[in-house]
Amino acid sequence: MLQAGCRAGPKPTVIAGRISLATEQGAIEAADSRVRLLRRSDSLVAALVAVCHDYEQRFHAIEDGMPTLLRHGKPDRLWVEPMTKARATLATRRPIRLERAGRRWGPGAPRTMATQAGLDSLEALLDRTEANVNGVLIAAAARAVAAGPEARYRFDSMPPGPYVVWAQAHIGDNDYTWWAETLLVQGDSLRLDLDPSREAGTRLYCNIR
Repeated sequence: MLQAGCRAGPKPTVIAGRISLATEQGAIEAADSRVRLLRRSDSLVAALVAVCHDYEQRFHAIEDGMPTLLRHGKPDRLWVEPMTKARATLATRRPIRLERAGRRWGPGAPRTMATQAGLDSLEALLDRTEANVNGVLIAAAARAVAAGPEARYRFDSMPPGPYVVWAQAHIGDNDYTWWAETLLVQGDSLRLDLDPSREAGTRLYCNIR
């Protein structure tokens, strides 16, 4: 009499890795990072493009107010410098960090009321854009985990398909972001380390962070 053999089920699909960042002392582990696994899709890309388009439209609306911000017949330096940096970012798509109002210039710096209003509007736009990008990405997350003290993450039993591993960490005074795209095949056990080469920098945030 033949006995029926036990048939093993499909091998689970796993993606795991370690997170590290670059410092002057070399690469270090980014413990306590928040890691999310997103399904990569055209709708996700379209949503991010829409956020950046909204940023550009609102930025140019603020910029249109520049000609009225004059003091003694000359453009106010405290307005022109940050706007020039932001305009260069839009034009070249290079990751130029824009100094936020109030951080570079102390409370004693001379400002017209119009200049302060313009800087406040610009800073509010930057904060809003960053929040909107995060909102889009969080909404698209299929799974989320917190990396432990050894900066390791792991996602088990994922359906096959295109994914993005997105991680964030706040270390010291700095925010860090990692972004790695991959394709999971059924039964894969994929090692995907988020090392300094996968740091996203400003690319996810319309090049304004």
